[in-house]
Amino acid sequence: MATNRSGSAVLTALQIVVAVYLATLGIAGISAYHSGAQAIQRLFGGGSIDLVVAIFELIAGALVFLALFPFTGDQARFAACFISSVLWLIWVFYSLVFHNALEPTVLTWLNRLALDLVVAVSLWVVSRQYR
Repeated sequence: MATNRSGSAVLTALQIVVAVYLATLGIAGISAYHSGAQAIQRLFGGGSIDLVVAIFELIAGALVFLALFPFTGDQARFAACFISSVLWLIWVFYSLVFHNALEPTVLTWLNRLALDLVVAVSLWVVSRQYR
């Protein structure tokens, strides 16, 4: 029984950490979008996808956090976490394969890929507890 409780506590902690990570990443992305350097980039037609992703990250962080509370059903919790993990993987694939393949260096690219996959797997693991 103690193993079950400690496993649940670890999943809850993981869910909180991932929710905070996504929410703060979204806030940072929205803040960066409104910075002076981004205004110059937008002037030349770039950067709107960054704002969309930042908003998604903020919403995903909020949904993953709200899934901690009992007023949401298990299906809603599963859907919020699972959909967030799938959308995160799509973003990782887009940004690291189509947009910045092996840049700036292979080692830096692999490090970013590993971090993004840790987030995706964490979201998937958290979603499995509600299935």
